[in-house]
Amino acid sequence: MERISAYQAGLIGVVCVVAITAIHVPAQMMAFAKQHIYLSCLAGALVSAFSLWLLSRISFRFPQHDLFEALITRFSVFGRIISFSYLLFFFFVLVRDIRVITDFTNLFMLQRTPVIVLALLYVISAVLIARGGIEILARMTELFVPIMIILALFFPLLLAKFVNFAAFQPLLDVDWTGVGLGTWYVIPYIGEIILLPFLFVKQTFRARHGLSGLFLGTFLLLIVLVMELLVLGVEITPRMLFPTYALARQIEITDFLDRLDLFMFSLYLPTVMIKISYSLYFICH
Repeated sequence: MERISAYQAGLIGVVCVVAITAIHVPAQMMAFAKQHIYLSCLAGALVSAFSLWLLSRISFRFPQHDLFEALITRFSVFGRIISFSYLLFFFFVLVRDIRVITDFTNLFMLQRTPVIVLALLYVISAVLIARGGIEILARMTELFVPIMIILALFFPLLLAKFVNFAAFQPLLDVDWTGVGLGTWYVIPYIGEIILLPFLFVKQTFRARHGLSGLFLGTFLLLIVLVMELLVLGVEITPRMLFPTYALARQIEITDFLDRLDLFMFSLYLPTVMIKISYSLYFICH
């Protein structure tokens, strides 16, 4: 029987929180939350943490069943409706993620390649990865996610000379409505970590399995959001489709290493493929 270790579960949580969220949602969040975008991110993480805790309690209540079996066992008809809703949600997430990474690649890397060709390449890659099973996916996660974590941690160091702390002002003038709208935008993305409990087939899901990944992923996401605020600013970031890539393009080391964004994207792309493969595996199995 394929099993997931606690360490692997934490890394899967990081993938769910960061992989697509970091490049797709910052512009929408900052359009409303402005300089208090970090409050929206923290609020979204708290809501997701509560969801993980609830799912862990269900897992303890039905230790011999996965969450789908528990739903159908407890509520024969309504449980099947809820189960189908979960499948529909993650199918939408799968399609959205493929579209986001396809548009990103077409816009910045392969402008002359038809979108349908890029999408098919990503779909075929995800199918081949997902066919390996959850253990293979978890081992790929162990290999590539630490690289993504290191890249995010080096962001502040590499962009230090562009930082403008005045972007935090006015610090105490909080637009709570804007913060709430920013939270509304980010909750569906961070909340995708609820995929994790459903991957624990015949295993009891413990809240700490997911919370470690949730908190680490939120921390990395905060680094990206704050650096976009301090480097690109409140006015510019909401106008961009992919502000995180624009942020990466600011990085330069001496006079001859000024296109590190391509190198960073090549290290980041495998984590996006892993996230897409997890969604596909979940829907199929």
